[in-house]
Amino acid sequence: MLAWVVQDWVGHTDLELLSHDEGEVLTAIKQQVLRSGVGTTETTVTFQGETHHFDLTVEPLRDYNGDCAGLTSPPLISLN
Repeated sequence: MLAWVVQDWVGHTDLELLSHDEGEVLTAIKQQVLRSGVGTTETTVTFQGETHHFDLTVEPLRDYNGDCAGLTSPPLISLN
């Protein structure tokens, strides 16, 4: 949907790729999953001033002890 190639977004944070407000929203969602260890699915994301509906699933990535060590966040899949 965004017509980006892998090199455009690998190694960049949400704050680097999106506007400040939009990047902060996605960062907050991911930080909440890291803190709580509970995954979430978001269906509405604002990008470049337009509201889009997506299947954005963010799940905790656990280490061998079951502790949250990171997260998985696949590419956005448009529901529009």
